[in-house]
Order: sequence, then structure tokens, then C-alpha cells
Amino acid sequence: MELDEPSTTFDPPKDPRPKMPEPPVVRVEAIEDVRLPIVAGLEADLVSFYVELLKFERLDVDTSGLVLKAENVRVVFTVGEGSPHRQDLRPMIVMVPHFAELVKMLDAREIPYEWQRGIVPGTDTLLVRDPAGNWVCIGWRASVR
Repeated sequence: MELDEPSTTFDPPKDPRPKMPEPPVVRVEAIEDVRLPIVAGLEADLVSFYVELLKFERLDVDTSGLVLKAENVRVVFTVGEGSPHRQDLRPMIVMVPHFAELVKMLDAREIPYEWQRGIVPGTDTLLVRDPAGNWVCIGWRASVR
């Protein structure tokens, strides 16, 4: 069965609204912005870890530290001198849609991590330390778009 040629062409009108940029694909499980201490001189290593591996977005904000953007909150690294003071050892929980690729990249860069098996299937996470020594728990999140 052959189809007839269309009698008219569909040309949608231009949308005058400005385009909204897509948010980063990584999500931090937090209610408000996360603040982590770092020692001066680790900014390049942190950008490599968080921006290249975990797909955070770097914000150029006029502060004394490094500011990264996730889908829902910001991660603010405050620079201090000497050993950073941590109030607790709870990890920052990060959910990524590219979990299998991330494991391969961690192995390629020889970054040590620890598997944490969940009770429910599909809830496995990785526990890793960032270049500043902060604990990060990385889990998998299916993206709905």
C-alpha cells in the first residue's frame, strides 16, 4: 500500500521563550547545600573527580572555595589551612545514572572504592574518598526524561 504525499507542510512557529539549560545528571541526597572542608591546592584534583567522573557542573561563583552544582543542590568546598575539621564521618550520598561506566573509570584511574551490597536488588553503592579525604557514597539512579 502506497501512501499519498502530504498536501501541506507543517512548519511550527518559533517558540519565543528562552531555552532552559538541562540540569546536571548527578543528584545529591540532601535537603540543602552541602559544605565540605578541603585543604588549599586540591581544587584541580577535586574538579577532575567531581566534574569529570561524577558529572557535576562547576559554578564560577565569587567565593574563596570551589562550588559545584548537582541537579538539586550545590556542593561548596571551603578552603582551610592545615588538617580540615570534620564534624562527623557521614558520607555525602550521590546518585548517578552512569553507574557501570563510573566503576570502569574508577578502575582505570586506580581509585580505591568499597562495594556496599543492599538488601533490595539494585541498591548496591560504592563508598569512595574524594581527593580531599571526604567520604562519598555513590549509588545508581534511573533517569526519567
